[in-house]
Amino acid sequence: MNTRIEPFHSDLQKQVKDFVLDVWKEFGLFYMPEYDSDLDNPEKFYIKTGGMFYVLKEEDKIIGTIGIINKRDHIAEFKRFYINKNYRGKGCGTMLFNKAIDYCLKNDFKKVKFATGKAFKQGHKFYKNKGFKVVKENDEDYYMEKFL
Repeated sequence: MNTRIEPFHSDLQKQVKDFVLDVWKEFGLFYMPEYDSDLDNPEKFYIKTGGMFYVLKEEDKIIGTIGIINKRDHIAEFKRFYINKNYRGKGCGTMLFNKAIDYCLKNDFKKVKFATGKAFKQGHKFYKNKGFKVVKENDEDYYMEKFL
């Protein structure tokens, strides 16, 4: 497998959005502009506010994404962490996750938090294995965090 991680750049915007929407279809989710407008301009939403957005590619195909939001006070929030279903369980998520954690450590973040939909059951086990704890939940989501 010839995979690489690269920072988001504007030429990838359509590919990133299409990739995320495709993953959502698996889980019966769909784009809602009032909640998902970050997909229309990841550079503005993530990078220009002191965070980062990475894509995992095999050749020229996006097979994974993760966004890092700078929430200030040394807190980062992960968002849009998705892996193509054909690449799950093969180390791709760990590779992308580790890149995001490295970014957080290098940029002096002390805590990472995120919300994950309860539909993403495979992801919950992954996060717990990485040391994240559920700090809150509602009918649809788990809210998890980890101190670095």
